[in-house]
Amino acid sequence: MVPVPVNEAARLAELRRLAIFGTPRQPHFDAVCRLACELFAVPIATIAFVEADRQWFKASCGVASEGSSREDAFCSYTIMSDAPFIVADAAADPRFAENALVVSEPHIRFYAGLPLSLRPDLRIGTLCLIDTVPRDFPPEQVARLRDLGEIVVAHLRLHESANAHAAELDAQRRVAEALALANRALAEREADLRATKDLLRNTIDRMDQGLVVLDAGQRIRVANARMADLLDLPPALLHEGAALAEIRRRQRARGDAAELPPGLCPVSEDGSEPQSPPVFDWPRPDGGVLEVRRSPLHDGGSVVVFSDVTQHRLAARAVQESERTFRLLAEHTTDIIIWSDLTTARRYVSPAVTTVLGYDPAALLGTRPLDFVHPGEADAYAGILGDLTAGRAERALTTQRYRHRDGHWVWLEISFRLTHDARTGRPDGYVASLRDISERRAMEEALRESDARYRALVEHQLRQAREHADFTATTSAAILGQLAEGVIVTDGDGRIILVNNAAAAIHGTSRLDVPPDAYSDTYHLFTEDGQPHPPEALPLARAVRGEVVRDACWLIRRPDGTEIRAVGNAQPLFGPADAQIGAVLTLRDDTARAAAEQSLRDLNATLSQHVAVRTREVEAARELAEAGSRAKSDFLAAMSHEIRTPLNGVIGYADLLQEEPGLSPAARLHADRIRSSGSALLTIVNDILDFSKIEAGRVEIQSEPFLVSGLVEGAFAIVRGSAEAKGLAVNVTVASEVPVWVSGDKARLRQVLLNLLNNAIKFTHRGWVDLSVASAPCPDGRVRLHFAVSDTGVGIPAGRRHRLFRRFSQADASISRDFGGTGLGLAISKSLVDLMAGSIGFESTEGQGSRFWFDVPLPIVPPDARSDEASAAPVIRTSHHLLLAEDVPLNQDLACLILRGAGHTVDVVGDGAEAVAAVRTNSYDLVLMDVQMPGVDGLTATRRIRALDGAAGRVPIVALTANVLPQQVAALHATGMDGHVGKPFRKDALLAAVERWALRRMAGTPRPSIDREVYEETSGLVGRERMRDMLAMLAEELGQRFGPASVAHHRERIAEDAHAMISATSMIGFSSLAETCREVEDACRSDGAYEHRFEALRARAAETIAEIEALRAA
Repeated sequence: MVPVPVNEAARLAELRRLAIFGTPRQPHFDAVCRLACELFAVPIATIAFVEADRQWFKASCGVASEGSSREDAFCSYTIMSDAPFIVADAAADPRFAENALVVSEPHIRFYAGLPLSLRPDLRIGTLCLIDTVPRDFPPEQVARLRDLGEIVVAHLRLHESANAHAAELDAQRRVAEALALANRALAEREADLRATKDLLRNTIDRMDQGLVVLDAGQRIRVANARMADLLDLPPALLHEGAALAEIRRRQRARGDAAELPPGLCPVSEDGSEPQSPPVFDWPRPDGGVLEVRRSPLHDGGSVVVFSDVTQHRLAARAVQESERTFRLLAEHTTDIIIWSDLTTARRYVSPAVTTVLGYDPAALLGTRPLDFVHPGEADAYAGILGDLTAGRAERALTTQRYRHRDGHWVWLEISFRLTHDARTGRPDGYVASLRDISERRAMEEALRESDARYRALVEHQLRQAREHADFTATTSAAILGQLAEGVIVTDGDGRIILVNNAAAAIHGTSRLDVPPDAYSDTYHLFTEDGQPHPPEALPLARAVRGEVVRDACWLIRRPDGTEIRAVGNAQPLFGPADAQIGAVLTLRDDTARAAAEQSLRDLNATLSQHVAVRTREVEAARELAEAGSRAKSDFLAAMSHEIRTPLNGVIGYADLLQEEPGLSPAARLHADRIRSSGSALLTIVNDILDFSKIEAGRVEIQSEPFLVSGLVEGAFAIVRGSAEAKGLAVNVTVASEVPVWVSGDKARLRQVLLNLLNNAIKFTHRGWVDLSVASAPCPDGRVRLHFAVSDTGVGIPAGRRHRLFRRFSQADASISRDFGGTGLGLAISKSLVDLMAGSIGFESTEGQGSRFWFDVPLPIVPPDARSDEASAAPVIRTSHHLLLAEDVPLNQDLACLILRGAGHTVDVVGDGAEAVAAVRTNSYDLVLMDVQMPGVDGLTATRRIRALDGAAGRVPIVALTANVLPQQVAALHATGMDGHVGKPFRKDALLAAVERWALRRMAGTPRPSIDREVYEETSGLVGRERMRDMLAMLAEELGQRFGPASVAHHRERIAEDAHAMISATSMIGFSSLAETCREVEDACRSDGAYEHRFEALRARAAETIAEIEALRAA
């Protein structure tokens, strides 16, 4: 712990008073430090000031820091006394041996410090000498150090004097500023007083009341012009200093009819008793009434105010008369009139309650209606009261049963209307009008039960009763209605003669006694856009002029500053002989409704912004999903092509090898295994593509008639070879009740059935595989076919059965190793069965075998709707001249072996350019075109061939491709290809395609307008309903672009229309129309003759429209 002086607080106060801590460096202090270093031959000299927790260097020489903590400072010891503090060797001094400034930079060994003070015992700082080696400090050097210290103290005293001088100057400046501010305030006060006096004078002169201020001697101090006007006196008489007694004498002497009100002064002229109360009415000679208010002043004088209350007194009398009339109506009507507060407690009950319900009116005060309503109607009644008391409804009408005093129930028709406080305009209760309709209810009941002979008479009486009830209800509503809306009435001259409480409350005042032309200025009325309302355009002023005004809107600024929106109607009032006798204005406070509309508009705008943001987010998500779908489709297309292309050679050559007559049994076995392996890999590819289509929702189940026996026998024929190769017995059983013909998707049913049969054969090493087919009728007339495949195979463990129908899943990982497969077969089967509204399942015992089954509901086909499936004629093959365009030698060799082996002549080219040249120079029955070839690919070559003139441009072209996805097949047909054979192709499929298209060419059969294969593919992709919509849109487009009006189209327009239709027509399957569109476009773009091609296009478009109508009607 470092030592602390006993007067530390005073020392710190002295340092802060000096105000030197933290000030910038000053040359004279730095000069002292440099001089000290030279005089004493030390590397470091400082002038330091010691604060509460640190020392700060005001000046220094040889050190870069601005100070250090007080805990490490040698100066903490120096300020303990007035004597210099000397440390010859800090390392040897136990107080400093471990000090941070000794053991590290700047490595202090020698220290000599002189305390600095301006006042005794208040040592605020030090002059320090520091060396990094030990040394002595003789007395003569101590004396020199004291001399330097005196110089530093002298500079500190100069600093102190400068601070004091600056403070004095600052004080003088503040005094001068305060004097200037006071002078300005005084001048402003005088100006304010003058302005206030002028304002007071102007205000008094513009008052609607007369005002006079009298002194104690009854002399006038101030009198405004309105006073002279109200008292009918010459203004000159009411000058300042005029005595009231003198004014009276002069008036009497002149014989003027005008006279001061008697009792105007608080005492009589002779100083006797007071003549009148402080407030009294004085009738004027012209029939008007002045209200006189006298207020005494502390100096004996008084202030007297005169107000013309003529209209107010008339209005008060009118209100009293109206209240008397209402009470007479309420007390003499047969209806019960009740006024209740917002708690539903009754505050007034008319005497009619005794006649109708048997109660004393006084006994019902304070009670609530729910205590008297029939229990079955209490909830509905409570809902009406809740809406009224919460301000959600202004009016209500209901029919309820009330309990009579003697216990029976009385039917009442009850009309409610909300009432409002006259001052605040807020709801303060409601008025209920209760009418006894027991007789009417009894009459209605009697009408329902009476005989037809009396129906006409009873209906007439009921109509009369209803007319009377409607008249009474309308009259009551009209009377009570004036109490809910504001009403202002004028006479024929436009003077306001009637204002109800609601109108006054809307304006925030108690009266509206001005003519319409001064109405706007007096009560601060504005148009809806905030401009002052022209008086002549106000609804009441327009009605005085004879106009009928409906739903007018304006703004009213009340005296308290609040602004409301008023809505009202005005119309003239007519008396006898249709003479206008006045005008009436009804108005209501529309502020809340307008604010609600604005809030709704703001909310709609906010919601629109949120919807726009959400729409952009959804659109971005949709684009991202579409990008992922495109990437997946691209991957599947590439994968399918790359795998199918080599499989074409593997399976094709294996088939050819098996047909060799001299093949040894071992070689035949090897060929069979090669073909089986290739087929297995092809099955995997097909499974993946099938599942992809199912997952994307692009598989649509077809419905066509087929033979059940044909389905079963076809599937059995496919798997028979595999079963016999394993030595398995295969049994097929078709129950007798199974119908011969049904309608459904035969291909998908065969796919599921083959999946189950192949699995049974794959997992059965010995024993048998059974296929059974049964059926059961459905309630809707269809039949449910039940297929079951049983085997004696390995079975499925119980713990692994839940995984069977998942994609890429098998019962055991060893299954894939031992038996192969992707695990997609059962997942695809389940998806297909679900799409056919069927079900699929299995039973299995591990080590004993399994039974897999599925059933689907299918319609039975009547005989007249059956196809010619069973009687199809055999295919007759003919030799044809073919062109094969294929760049892979292996595929060339394989295709030539198959085609030439079937008796066809085959020319082979290696790319698309050679194919175009061959078709141009030779005549072919059919072109087999590979799609992906180097240089000119198959699609480009097809387009070029279709552009050729004559028979060469019409030669059938069939694609040989591994691109078999629906969108890829559609692209093939869009270029003008007639069909396709997928790779790896089967021998029978390739030869069947050759026969199909080559025979059509030989027979001169025109190319069909629609390619059914493409049409069905696209229908399966988008769905039947969407396809019908697309057909309708295409027909409309064709009619607009190529209809009768198109003959006037110019070349550029025709080219654009033809180009626009190429993609649309080819995607649906109208490939021939797409070819014609392409020919027309090419002719238009190349500036060649296009007219005859365009006419052909218009004719083909008309044919296509007719075919579309047939398709949509099918």
